[in-house]
Amino acid sequence: MLRYVNFILFALLGGAFLLFFQTQKITQEVLDLFPTTQDRKIIDIYQQFSASNYIPVAIKGFDESSNQELDTLLKRIESLDNVISTQKEAKPSAELEDFITKNYLYLASPKDSNPPLLSQAQIAQKLSMGLINPLDPLGLFALPQSAPKTLMAKDYGYMALVELKSLDDKPMKQTLQDFREIAKDYPTLHYFSPKFMMVENLDLILSEVNFLLGFASLVFITLYFVIIRIPLLTLNTICTLICSNIIAIFVVSSVYPKVTIMALSFGMGISNIAIDYMMHHNFFGLYAQNKRVFNRPVFYGYITTIVGFGACLFIPFPLLAQLALYAIISLSIAYISFAFLYPRIGFSQPRLFPYLASLRFPRVPSVIFLTLAFVFFAFSASHLKLDFDLSKLDYQNEPMLAERDFFDKALNEDKTQILLSASSVENLIMLSKSLQQKINTESTSSNPTFIPLSLLPTQTQIEANRAYLQSDNMQQNKAILKALLPNLQAKMTKEAKDSQQLDSIHQLFAMLQMSYDLPQEPILDIDTLGKLGFALVADDEDSMRYYYLAEIEKVDLALVQKFAQNLDSDLSQQQNITEHFAKDSANIETRPLQSIMDHLTDGIYQPMLVVLGIAFVLMISTLFFTAKGAFFDAVVFILFPLSAALFVVALHSPLNIMHLFALLILVVVSVDYGIYSVKEGDNPRTAHAIFFSSITTGLSFGILITSHTKALNSFGEVIFTGMCCVLLMLVFHKAKHKINV
Repeated sequence: MLRYVNFILFALLGGAFLLFFQTQKITQEVLDLFPTTQDRKIIDIYQQFSASNYIPVAIKGFDESSNQELDTLLKRIESLDNVISTQKEAKPSAELEDFITKNYLYLASPKDSNPPLLSQAQIAQKLSMGLINPLDPLGLFALPQSAPKTLMAKDYGYMALVELKSLDDKPMKQTLQDFREIAKDYPTLHYFSPKFMMVENLDLILSEVNFLLGFASLVFITLYFVIIRIPLLTLNTICTLICSNIIAIFVVSSVYPKVTIMALSFGMGISNIAIDYMMHHNFFGLYAQNKRVFNRPVFYGYITTIVGFGACLFIPFPLLAQLALYAIISLSIAYISFAFLYPRIGFSQPRLFPYLASLRFPRVPSVIFLTLAFVFFAFSASHLKLDFDLSKLDYQNEPMLAERDFFDKALNEDKTQILLSASSVENLIMLSKSLQQKINTESTSSNPTFIPLSLLPTQTQIEANRAYLQSDNMQQNKAILKALLPNLQAKMTKEAKDSQQLDSIHQLFAMLQMSYDLPQEPILDIDTLGKLGFALVADDEDSMRYYYLAEIEKVDLALVQKFAQNLDSDLSQQQNITEHFAKDSANIETRPLQSIMDHLTDGIYQPMLVVLGIAFVLMISTLFFTAKGAFFDAVVFILFPLSAALFVVALHSPLNIMHLFALLILVVVSVDYGIYSVKEGDNPRTAHAIFFSSITTGLSFGILITSHTKALNSFGEVIFTGMCCVLLMLVFHKAKHKINV
């Protein structure tokens, strides 16, 4: 029965995993790698704004032929299933124009604080001036007007915006394919959508991961059968590794509300370290004795590894904390199985490879490797640069990144974005109007910033305009106006040349009859604003908060930053700020998105380095007490691979966060080899265990070097370099001291 226990556990745990594991707890979002902070929340909000239904397209050239080419292109694009419309001009939506017309008297501001009392002659003169606003024929109100602007990509050519029906993955994939087909006929066409890049990257990542996992699984299973050459032991080992991973996944997903796919991927790779425990027991013949045994060097190696990962549980970085917990659970289960269960099951004698003994040339003493390590460390310290840009850890889709950079330069070179937030839609509008007023009065730009949200009225403005229109002076002006309209209409009707002109006159006077009649007060909630074309984001995680992303001229940024710093005093000076407005509810985030992301990373960088340093010191200390007189012979297995990995990274790229994680894993793995090398002596069985363990570990992560995802590539580069160093030392290292246990 004991012989089949691993297979029974495999069947039970595999079934439980398929039936009960909640896949929705797994997240691919890079931000989920980080703790929840205010900066993290702001980045989340920015990402929600990036999900735009509009796609910019650009054609090279500013001449008439380029304009005609763009028209032809847009006709083809409009025929696509997922396209609503296209536009070549920047102008308000039809819904917003209709809203402005209906609610003009609420949106516009009186030119004078008190309405003037006009005489009949003055009103008649205003009506005879030709062009009049039928909503405000007396010209008592003012509303900022922005003329439609032809869209252009700076220094490139004409541009247009394409409005999409759906941003769901399936229609977006088809739309991307359609755009690529169209682009074949337009060689100068540029187009980009963050959603395009997301759906394509997801497919590319899944395809790449499937290839890497498939290749790695095939290689490992083959290696296990070739290396171990005991089929029953190999099958038991595979079952144990799978079971330890399943239990680790269940535990981690129970402890954390969201588990990153990176933590699971790297955790599965780290769990392969456990094969080292099995190889040492097997190659030393401990499974063939069919009795209780205890391998002290393997135990020391296991404890040192757990100490290192245990320290990482205290890093305020979900990825590393999840990874550490995953490793502790999976390695502990595997160690208990390989160290205590497998000797009871019993397997046949190990099958060794005699030729491995001839691969040993122990001629390089520890001092040489230590000297090389310090040289590598010195070079790395002087040449290594840090880069914690999170976006660079994602899949490096060069064509899409080039399109993104093109439009960033073409559209946003002279502009920057700011994020306005408040506790209500009313306060958000109030904030935008106050900021707009500040810009209007103090901006020195020839093309000052205009914030579209500032067009909308606050409740205070609505009440003030109502009082203005209901004043005695306005009522008298209105009465005189209506008395003059019949004669004026009769005169214009008599002069009409055709029925079309006559219809226009009737429509005009119908509007004039209703001028200064207050419409029903508009309801300005987030849904209404969304229909008008204003993108707002509501967040109720802690307390309800509304966000609006505005684009400003870079020359106005200093003015906006000053306004944001003195927000309380500036708001209190505005006459339209009501008593119910809570000053601390308004905020303006003026930092660029990249700066916020850098600050988020820096916030975990310092504590992460501290904890990693503590983990390193703990493992070195454990090694010192374990190796005793052979400490320098053992520590070289840590310092030489670590320094070589840093040296390789310094030669060609900056050090990123994933490099740091991989360096920790490298130390955790190589410290085991250091213990084995001094505890077990110059033994061919030790050579077998270290040689094959380093090969399987190196390959399990080395395959990641081929990945186009920088996070995976960085991880694989460090581990593969380190394992190559371990193999080099296995062949040439000459230890001065040995402690046989």
